[in-house]
Amino acid sequence: FEQRRRHLLIKIPLLFTVMVILFLPAITGYGIPLVYLPGIIALIFLIFACDELFRKYPTDFKNTITRTILTFIDPSLSYYSNNCISKKDFKKCNLFEDHIERYSGSDLIQGKIGKTNIKFSYIKADRSKDNNDSEIFRGLFIVIDMNKEFHGQTIIYPNIAEKYLGPIGKIL
Repeated sequence: FEQRRRHLLIKIPLLFTVMVILFLPAITGYGIPLVYLPGIIALIFLIFACDELFRKYPTDFKNTITRTILTFIDPSLSYYSNNCISKKDFKKCNLFEDHIERYSGSDLIQGKIGKTNIKFSYIKADRSKDNNDSEIFRGLFIVIDMNKEFHGQTIIYPNIAEKYLGPIGKIL
C-alpha cells in the first residue's frame, strides 16, 4: 500500500504539470484546437489518478488493513465497511429523545471478545433533513452486551447554554 501511495503521489503532480504545459498554448491564446488533444488526454489520466488516490485507495486500504488488524486482535471480529449499527439499536439505547430524520454510518465491526458481544461503527444521526445544525450524534457508537442488569436511564441533551448565554453558559 505504501508503494502504491508513493506512486500516486508522484504520478498526480507529474500529470498535472504535463497537462498545464500542454494547455499553455490555449491559455496564452496561441493554440490551435489539435494541440488541445494531448492536454485533454493528460486531464483524463489526472482525473483517474486522483480518483484512485482519494476514493479507491482509502477503500482498499480500509478493507485490507482493517481486516488484517482485526484478525490479529481476535479472529472472531468481522468488518463491514459499508454497514453500521442499525437505527433500531441506536434508538434502543434511549440516550437521545429527538426524532431521527437522517441516519447513516459505516465501518461496522462486530464479534465476541471473550464472552462479551460487541459491535461498533461510525454513526451520524440528524433530527432534520435540511438543517446542518440539527446533529444529534456523530462519532463512534458502541453496543456491548455485558450480561449485567442496570436499573436507571441516562438521557443526553445538547449543550445549548453557551449558545444562548455566551461565556456564562460556558461556565454553567
